Amino acid sequence: MLFRCLVWLTVIAVTSFAQGTVDHLRNAKAVSDKLRPVIKPDDIGPEPDPLLIGQLKREVREWLTGRIASAPRTISPTQLTAQLKEAAGQVGLLVRDGDYESNPYGTILDFRVVPVLHAPDLLQIIVSYNSYCAPDDSLLLFEQKQGRWQLVLNFDNTDLTHQWGDRALLYSGVSPRDSRGQYYVLVVRTRSYCPLSGSTWNNVNYHVLRPGVEPASPVVLLSENHGYHADEDFRAELKVANFTLDFPGGSESAGYIRIFKYSVLGNRVRRVEPYAVNPVEFIGEWLTVPWAEAAEWSDPAGLESLRNWHDNLKGKFNFFVLGTPFVQYCSAGHKLMQVGFPEDFDPSGTNSPLFVVRELRVGVWRVMNVAVRSLDGCTELRPLPAEAPFRLLPETLTRAKSN
Repeated sequence: MLFRCLVWLTVIAVTSFAQGTVDHLRNAKAVSDKLRPVIKPDDIGPEPDPLLIGQLKREVREWLTGRIASAPRTISPTQLTAQLKEAAGQVGLLVRDGDYESNPYGTILDFRVVPVLHAPDLLQIIVSYNSYCAPDDSLLLFEQKQGRWQLVLNFDNTDLTHQWGDRALLYSGVSPRDSRGQYYVLVVRTRSYCPLSGSTWNNVNYHVLRPGVEPASPVVLLSENHGYHADEDFRAELKVANFTLDFPGGSESAGYIRIFKYSVLGNRVRRVEPYAVNPVEFIGEWLTVPWAEAAEWSDPAGLESLRNWHDNLKGKFNFFVLGTPFVQYCSAGHKLMQVGFPEDFDPSGTNSPLFVVRELRVGVWRVMNVAVRSLDGCTELRPLPAEAPFRLLPETLTRAKSN
């Protein structure tokens, strides 16, 4: 097998696997040349022609599809990456130093070949393009079928003009297969770099996909966008029937960790508990989501009053504004509790609210009431205990840190 890999690597350095493979690469270079005359000023640069960017990506996709079709099943990702870079570099399409500020639009900044460790018959290739506020990352997923690598999914960024667009790939992963042999793909993007627009207040834009009839038209099961504080890490775990995201919130939810767990049943993706890892962050999440969702996390007996509080406070829950939260325990076993904030926080125009929360089971809470007077029999306000959990997923599941 080692001999076969070495022979294959030698052959692809001087020839192509299929008729037309070299043509697609040179076609890509011709499209790239049309994009290069766009002169970028000192700030964010002009917008590229979306049609040319799309054409460039299609030519590269076709080249890659032919290039690796007959590659050995056990090809080394490191060796394949080097071969792709060499081929693109020979025609002047690859930027050798990867510097997107000093190189023109239409060049390729990088190739990354990422194996799917639990499924050796799957292989991810990520292509980073230099475009408006680079990098502009494309994901291609290949699967071994009938002894050949076949492209089964291609997911490109489509936001080509907005300086706050989420173009950089933060993480992509493939779930284990279910009993029917199916898997889903999680693609997480974050804001790519734009001069004069740098900030640790960022976004994550994530999509759950399955391969479709055509590789370039995957089945989109879910698309969501949330704020993300890029100074800290992003964690993710993919299982057969569910996945979990764990990351620090953005400016609309500054100072607390956001937890998103979803069940995946067939083509239905639904958010499920837990929604937070401690009662304080549960209140933050309750005040961040739309009322239709928050109502499901609320005591049915108090929905009218809770909706009024939610409408009044939604979007104002920010630890940088509220200050350090405090907790009062109001029952034996600490299952019923109140969460409060410093007295100078008064968004309601009355008094600082106290959120009455009941823990139904570990990691699952319900909002019972919001009031300005404390329940009888509660302990004094005290800080959330230091041993209280703040992350759901362990550090070993860190997938990326954008800074």
